[in-house]
Amino acid sequence: MERNLKAYLIIVAFTLVIPAALANACGFRTIDFPGASSTGATGINDRGQIVGSYMDRNSQLHGFLLDRGNLSTIDLPGVSGTGVTGINDRGQIVGSYMDSSGQFHGFFLTSLCQKAKDWKRKKKGDEKVDLDRDNFSTIDFPGSLCTGATGINDQGQIVGYYVDNGGQFHGFFLEIPIPRDKEKDEEVDLDRDSFSTIDFPGALSTGAIGINDRGQIVGSYVDSSGQFHGFLLARGNFSTIDFPGALTTVATGINDRGRIVGHYVDSDSKLDGFILDRDDFSTIGFPEVLCTGAIGINNRGQIVGCYEDSNGDSHGFIVEKAYMAPPASSSPSRMTTTWARIKAR
Repeated sequence: MERNLKAYLIIVAFTLVIPAALANACGFRTIDFPGASSTGATGINDRGQIVGSYMDRNSQLHGFLLDRGNLSTIDLPGVSGTGVTGINDRGQIVGSYMDSSGQFHGFFLTSLCQKAKDWKRKKKGDEKVDLDRDNFSTIDFPGSLCTGATGINDQGQIVGYYVDNGGQFHGFFLEIPIPRDKEKDEEVDLDRDSFSTIDFPGALSTGAIGINDRGQIVGSYVDSSGQFHGFLLARGNFSTIDFPGALTTVATGINDRGRIVGHYVDSDSKLDGFILDRDDFSTIGFPEVLCTGAIGINNRGQIVGCYEDSNGDSHGFIVEKAYMAPPASSSPSRMTTTWARIKAR
């Protein structure tokens, strides 16, 4: 079970993700990085900037930024693979990378979108961001075997997961200082920051994935029977999120209005996305695809994620909430609340 959770969280961090043939039919837009073997969209901010990851034909993992129709590659220097998962309205980006020894680390990228203003746009997909060590900071939970950063809000609060020395998965919360001068990118000293562990009460494993500007956190946990559930952590209270009738549920993104997106596995073992608006679930699924995963949502209700088409190819997507299937009135939502505190390190 630990192995399964690790595999899932790495997919979230280095996600694969909807087919071009369906774009007009379902009112969504496919995101395919040119020349990539697979593409996944994982985060979107209120400016409509989208981040995600793609795999090239040599099976190398890269991050990307989609800004005003222009796709740009994000590769951290000196690493074996880069996966991008979250972006806030300041253009600050989080994700994970694998070093030359195969170890996973989280990262915080400060100045990417400022650089974007100066990029020369020649041809879509041809741009590559030139980064150096001064542009990003590594995020490693103290004493952990590996760390992944998955979400960031406008206050510079970051969530993610780490694996302890016993192989146990935990969520974490980390606050990055916002620069005093918003026009400058200042070096971030993570040694001064305070990590907090997030563990769902009684769970075997926990992973934090998304956070909004109100500090509400969503993610997933594995219970004592090995079942996956989504969760919401708000003001010290955990709430379980289970899509009605689903075998497993994972919550991945939340906006400032409290709308939550994620995905679930139904009784036929099919993976579909969902949006939870107050107490109402709606399915995010597209015809003739093998599976769909919703991952990020902004305050405009735009949702990004991934799906696998009938040929087994993975694509990213963006879709408006207006295109979601209405919630089934006969299927009540399942949210149970447990009081608990985030454990400070």
